[in-house]
Amino acid sequence: MPKNKLLKFLVFHLARRAGLGQAARPFQPKNLGSDDGLQLVSKGLSSISDRRVQTRAWFTNQVQKIEEVGVVTMTREGEWPSGAGAGAGVAGEHGSVRLIGTSKGMVKLGEQIRRAAASPATVLVIGESGTGKELVARAIHALSSRRRNPLVAVNCAALTDPLLDSELFGHAKGAFTGAMRARRGLFEEADGGTLFIDEISETSPTFQAKLLRALQEREIRRVGENGPIQVDARIVAATNQDLALAVAEQRFRKDLFYRLSVVPLHVPPLRERTEDIALLARHFLDRCAARLDRGFVLTAAALEHLQRWDYPGNVRELENAIERAVALAASDVLTPDDFPFASPPTPIPAPAPTPTQPALRSQVEPEAEVANQPPVGLAEALKRAERQIILAALVRSPGNLAAVAQELKISSTTLWRKMRRLGLSGPAPHLHEET
Repeated sequence: MPKNKLLKFLVFHLARRAGLGQAARPFQPKNLGSDDGLQLVSKGLSSISDRRVQTRAWFTNQVQKIEEVGVVTMTREGEWPSGAGAGAGVAGEHGSVRLIGTSKGMVKLGEQIRRAAASPATVLVIGESGTGKELVARAIHALSSRRRNPLVAVNCAALTDPLLDSELFGHAKGAFTGAMRARRGLFEEADGGTLFIDEISETSPTFQAKLLRALQEREIRRVGENGPIQVDARIVAATNQDLALAVAEQRFRKDLFYRLSVVPLHVPPLRERTEDIALLARHFLDRCAARLDRGFVLTAAALEHLQRWDYPGNVRELENAIERAVALAASDVLTPDDFPFASPPTPIPAPAPTPTQPALRSQVEPEAEVANQPPVGLAEALKRAERQIILAALVRSPGNLAAVAQELKISSTTLWRKMRRLGLSGPAPHLHEET
């Protein structure tokens, strides 16, 4: 980011922290040079009362950092100036939810959320772990006509069937050991609002049948009671699994799948929207700065370093990386050394050519031979199975690692790493080949 824009950002926050309000506007000329910027900062500092000595000291320190360090972004509690860190945002009347990102996938998702929010239809949010599926659910609720009523969330993976029944449908007094009083379930708590059911793929067929009836009839029965209770809760479910595949494998009820996926929304993984990494990093850095009441600088080299990682843990992994760097950093200036997790794989000096198709075929073991092999440990057996699966995919798409990675539903970088670990030679792909 050019130095003059950083100075504008600095003056913006200075005026905001000093309580200048609308007076901040004259401090943002279109052509702000370094000297002019420092004069304006000095002018702003003089307007801060004595009880804001810490604020004054912080901004003085940041002016020095602008002069000394090549800076990508500076963070401090509060909002970014317009255009400095803009993302796709959605807001409700009672609270707001920000979906950060300007990539094509996130812009499309934001548009779909706005349209889905205007409808009472059931929504199925699909995405890998750590992509922000609950944030999507909260955005839908915040934009809907139900926003004045509660959004209630439950994680199905954390509860057994009996507990899930009691949690969602409630129970009568004495329904089971320990039920000392009647309890309303989350369906009743979310009446008039939204019920977010996370990890829906982790439920049993028995529970799925009960949930299906609740969705169809809009009524529930508390555990231990016979009388139905009418409920009006909009359902937003989420999963990190392929439910269509689960239906084909008879692990998930087909009728419930169709009932849930009226409006399917796909949340793209972070590796498919690498252009959003900078905005997300700035957002998480801002949040850490506000929590710790400190200012941080993210260098251009550090940002470039972050953008090279493929983030199997998605946005959650990036957030954790920022928080770890802030907690362990020796100074307020974050460099690539503060993000050791994001070291790209060491390039091979002279990569061997991709094996020919006949050579690959010769390495694929027939199932009968695999079955007749002597017993091995589980780890070795899984390694052999993984090797055979990758070899078979390479035979089907010889010389095309991108096609193989797409077939196996992994990134090209991940495929290359697995091939190296399993002793399969091949050229190193570009780090962002999958994008």
